[in-house]
Amino acid sequence: HGAITAIRQCYPQHLIVLLGDDAQHDPEIYAGIVDAHPRRVTFIGIRQVSRQPARAARVAAARERAAHAGAVVAYGDAGALTQGLRAAGLIAAPAPPAA
Repeated sequence: HGAITAIRQCYPQHLIVLLGDDAQHDPEIYAGIVDAHPRRVTFIGIRQVSRQPARAARVAAARERAAHAGAVVAYGDAGALTQGLRAAGLIAAPAPPAA
């Protein structure tokens, strides 16, 4: 949380993209950042690594909280995060193969 706050303060004009996983506290920390600065966080990507039902419930609550505050939230494997980034317009689709 402290590192994100420091970066946010150094670049007050920039939107924030947060990427992490659900192994520890990233989803809850990110939801707190969105609560505090709802118009600054544009996208949150959380890679699913935990398979524990209790953890999944806490992550779902944090994801809902962040989405309610206006952040686009993607959750799952690397493919789901990539699709979320594309849908949010943060990365381009790959170029089709040359003929």
